[in-house]
This record gives sequence, C-alpha cells and structure tokens, in this order.
Amino acid sequence: MIKKNKNNKGLTLIEILISIIITSVMIMAMYTSYNVVSGAYQQVSDKAKISGSSRDLVTMIMRDIRMAGFRYYSGDYAAQQFEEDARNATCVADGLRLTDRNYISYNSGYDGEEEFSHAPLVIRKNVSKDQPDLHNTFDTCCDRIEIIYEDFSLLTTEDQLQPFKIYKISYYAKQIDKDDDKRYGVYKKIESWKQPRGTSYTDLDICDWPGREEDLVAGFWDDDCSNCFSEALVRDHVVDMEFIPFDENGKILMDTAKNFPTPENMNLRDRLFDIRTVDIRITFRSKNDFYKQDKQIDPTNPDSKVARKIYGLQRNYIPDDDKVDKYLRDSVIVTVNTRNIGQAFQ
Repeated sequence: MIKKNKNNKGLTLIEILISIIITSVMIMAMYTSYNVVSGAYQQVSDKAKISGSSRDLVTMIMRDIRMAGFRYYSGDYAAQQFEEDARNATCVADGLRLTDRNYISYNSGYDGEEEFSHAPLVIRKNVSKDQPDLHNTFDTCCDRIEIIYEDFSLLTTEDQLQPFKIYKISYYAKQIDKDDDKRYGVYKKIESWKQPRGTSYTDLDICDWPGREEDLVAGFWDDDCSNCFSEALVRDHVVDMEFIPFDENGKILMDTAKNFPTPENMNLRDRLFDIRTVDIRITFRSKNDFYKQDKQIDPTNPDSKVARKIYGLQRNYIPDDDKVDKYLRDSVIVTVNTRNIGQAFQ
C-alpha cells in the first residue's frame, strides 16, 4: 500500500501572482534604468560629435586665415630649378632668370570689380541677396570670409606659364533642405588667379617676363587647378558663423553702418591691410532632437518658461514660434592672428 507524502508543498495561485508582479516591477525598473543610461550616453555622444566636428572646421579656418596675405619670394633654389629645366633652355641662354617677387599685377577690386579683388582678407557681414551680384546666391545665415595668399610651383608645364600662384579660399553658408529639415551648411571654395606670362612654353615671347602691368593679359579667378574646387560642403547643421576683424590696437574695424573693410566699402576699404586679428565664432546644432522640451526656464521668472534663445556676437537667433526647438547647440570661439597682413604687403 502506497502512503501519501503529507509533506509535499506547492505554490498557491496567490503566490504565483505575487511573484509575477515582483518580477514585472524588477524588469520595468531595469528597463527604465537602461533607458536613462542609454539616453545619457546618447546625449554625451551627441555633445562629443558636435564639439569634435565643430573644432575640426574652426581649425581648418584658422589655418587658412594665418595664410592670408602671404607673399612668396623665390630664392636661389627656385632660380636654379628654373635654369635647369630643359623647357627654359632658350630663355636661360638669353640671360633670363626667375624674378624674386611675383610679377602678377595686384587688383584692388575697387570701382565695381570686387570679384577680382586681391585683398588678403575680406569679411562680409550677414551676406544677403541685396549684396553685389557676386554674393546673391548665398543666404543670410552667416558671414562670408575670403582669404588670399601666394604660392609658387614649377612642377608642370602649366607652371612654366605661370610659376607664381595666387589662391583664394572662401567660406560661406547656404541653406540645405533635406529630410524635411531646413538648415544651413558651411561650404568651402578654392580658386586660383589665372594670369600666365605666355601662351605656350614653346612660344619665344615667354622668355620675356612682363615688365609693365599694361603688358599683362587680363587675369581672372578660376577653380580649374590641381587643388581647386568650385564648392564643397565641409560642415552641416550650422546655426551661425561670425568673423570680426580687429586692428593692431584691438579695435574692431567697422564703420558707422557696422560694415567691415571690403573693396566695395568706400568708407573703410583703405583699412583692408590693417587687420591684425580675427575673432571666429561658429555655432552648430545637433542633427537630432536633444531636449525633451522646447522651452527653458525664464531667467527673470523661475516660475515660467520661455522659448529658447541663442545669442551671437553680432545678433540673436530665435527659433520660429511655430517650430519646436529641441536641438543641442555648441559654439566655438577663437582668436586668430593674421601674421602675414601688414608686413609682407608693405
């Protein structure tokens, strides 16, 4: 006869339900903690991406601004290179040597020819469509800066025609409308000044260096060179880009209308070579939403909230009232010394 084990014990329905509830609470707590940690990590990652990429762009602009106004002087090595090149044999026999300084004529950009300007550094504020034709394709988000410097090369046949180079680097902003997100991007453009000393290196006329400016062919800016390009997007999601020029006394170079020195600015164009430092401020925003709310606490009334405002050096940026503003913004501010302006040009 089989005896029943009276010590067998099981879980009652109530105990099972209580276990399920406790497990569910623990899972929910773990999931909530995971979301919090994941969200915090994503925010830190977004901050790092904005900070890193913005500083990369500012570093690029700083390097180019330091080149503004650089003048090339050919030394003994360049002269020897010119003499030993077989393509110059006839010219060298006639006693031709490489000039010490750039023979290309300087173009001031005055009298309505600002697109041909050789001014070392030009900053145009809040570039808008009421500016000259050269600038009417750009939007009103940001300042535009143009940087010009000299170089030298004797590597190719084309270099024989024009060994001295002048390059112009431009940074500006244009509106981008992709993925239902209207925003701005920073673009870069590199051009070279075309003004050869002859039509062909087999042409005997090339043996004569230009002696007078009136003997030179008309020059023009062209993006057709080995390191030139017409336009390239270098940074997306920009909010504002500002450049402010200062003179040797630390005063802002600005007229009563708050315009900077440019070839077309009759009031201040004679100070284009007085720029000694440039303050750069560029503000970027995150690609995706960062904040959960589109408002911030009113600094004048802690009990209320107001729309977010991002203040710049020159102007304010206020999000549209009909658009939720949840982006993270980061600004980079640096001062750059224009070490080649006011020295080599004098």
